[in-house]
Amino acid sequence: MRKLLYQVFNLGLDKQPENITERSNKLANQINVVIFLIMLALLIFLRIMAWIEHSNLSFGSLRALLIFLLSIICLVLAYYKHHFISKLLIVFLPSVIFLILPSLVGFVEEESFTYYPFLVVTFSILPQLLLHPEREKLFYNLAMIYFIVLLLFIDKLLVLCSSEDYIIYDRIKTFYVYYKVSHIIVFVFVYWAFYYLRRVNTGYENTLHEANLFLKKQSKILKEKNNELESSWQELELKNISLEELRNSLEDQNIELQKALKELKETQAKLIRTEKLASLGVLIAGVAHEVNNPLNYISGGVMILESEIEDIKEVLNRHKVTEVDFANNKQLENALTMIKEGVLRLQSITSSLHSYSSNTATVKKQDNVSSIIDSAISFLSDKINISNIKVERNFSHVDPIPVYADKLHQVFINIVDNAVFALNSININSKKIRISVFKKNNRVTITIVNNGPKFLDEAIPKIFDPFFTTKDTNEGTGLGMAISFNIIKDHGGDIDVINEEGSVGFEISLPA
Repeated sequence: MRKLLYQVFNLGLDKQPENITERSNKLANQINVVIFLIMLALLIFLRIMAWIEHSNLSFGSLRALLIFLLSIICLVLAYYKHHFISKLLIVFLPSVIFLILPSLVGFVEEESFTYYPFLVVTFSILPQLLLHPEREKLFYNLAMIYFIVLLLFIDKLLVLCSSEDYIIYDRIKTFYVYYKVSHIIVFVFVYWAFYYLRRVNTGYENTLHEANLFLKKQSKILKEKNNELESSWQELELKNISLEELRNSLEDQNIELQKALKELKETQAKLIRTEKLASLGVLIAGVAHEVNNPLNYISGGVMILESEIEDIKEVLNRHKVTEVDFANNKQLENALTMIKEGVLRLQSITSSLHSYSSNTATVKKQDNVSSIIDSAISFLSDKINISNIKVERNFSHVDPIPVYADKLHQVFINIVDNAVFALNSININSKKIRISVFKKNNRVTITIVNNGPKFLDEAIPKIFDPFFTTKDTNEGTGLGMAISFNIIKDHGGDIDVINEEGSVGFEISLPA
């Protein structure tokens, strides 16, 4: 039903209304639908009453039928995008059908003198709603003049077309001026009320338009900044290619360095996915420093060797010596020693880096979730003990499930580490972290909660956004929960926020 109404309300509209004209077209459709439904209900009611009383439909019933047909005609016009004609019909014809036409055919009742003027005022609201005073100025002014004239002379029309004299009109004559003034006052009040509301609405629309222009301008600035960043990234890529070409030009000793740099890039990508960014800066700085020194050893040693070899060749050529004892040549010996030490240090650094960042699990393996959680808690045991935090475990017996153990280990470390940080931010006597593991609906559910402060309501929708953090600068990267979210999704699981008083944390659900 709601979908049907939505389609009818938007007849002849290709998109959601964005300006006053489009919104007035939609409003005209809505008014026509309301009139259609009211008249349909009224006709059914009148037909039932006529059947009960064994009488025919009156002229009043005919008016309802005409208005009912008018609403259908207006909706058809709207469907074919003739919105302006539809609005003109709904502005002018209802008053003709309800007031003028019955009067002309002599259908005048005593009550008509009391409520017809107020019906005129009511119908005068339609042009206020559907016609714009500036864009549709001519028809708007015609409509207002039409209703003013109709208001002033409706009683005259009733007297002129009436087949009998009504006592009420004689009474109205005694205070006719007040009778007319009261109608005019109501009409003017309604007119100025809608005029004021339209002015206010126009002000809001202008403000909204300015805000949209501002947003577009900001969007353009952001795009320019993004282009600048992309340009800078391309420059970095070009520099990286240059460095790669320089590394490729080195001798066999530099091949190990090239492998080390490649492994460093791979390690950097893995660290980003597993929130090792916190230590990556120090690691890269240390590696760069340590790699630079052995490289200097190698470069210096090679230069000395080349110089000494050239000198030896010159001497050999000069004296035509065929054999030379190199054992006593200290400079050559020192050069060879420097090269060996540099290579050994490069191999040691590469080996340490590989051991630190290795994560080769690319296939899910059967593992026990409780054991992975225990391992993560052991990893953070120093932090937990120093912070005087009590960890409560409630592990139900759960069979091993297929997981990426190392990645899941990192998820639990991220969540527990954030819990420790949250508990350290407040001053309470009993700090607790409660971890539960149980099976539910053929899925393994893990809840990790603490009795620290609740999340702010505005922070909850952003918790899993990259680079969002509630920690101070240099205390968090804002990637931990974003990475954890992706890891859980890679497992085909779900992760949700728990934010209750005394129980703040996360619930993880993994397929069994």
